[in-house]
Amino acid sequence: MTKTPGERISARRAKQRLTQTALAKLIDKERQYVHGVERGRFVPKWPTMSKIATALKTTVDKLYGSAD
Repeated sequence: MTKTPGERISARRAKQRLTQTALAKLIDKERQYVHGVERGRFVPKWPTMSKIATALKTTVDKLYGSAD
C-alpha cells in the first residue's frame, strides 16, 4: 500500500518522537493544522512542506514519496 504524504509526515514525526504540537511550533502553525495534514484534510503549499521537511530532517521529495 502506498503511503500518502500525510502518513509519511506522521511516521517521520513519530520516529523522531515529536508531538504534533512540537512540529506545529517548528513550522509556525497550529497543532490542528498538523493533524489535518497527517489525516489528509489539508495539503500544504510548497513553503510549508519545505518547513515540515526541514523540521523532520528529510526532503520534500521523500515526504511525497518520489525518493522512495
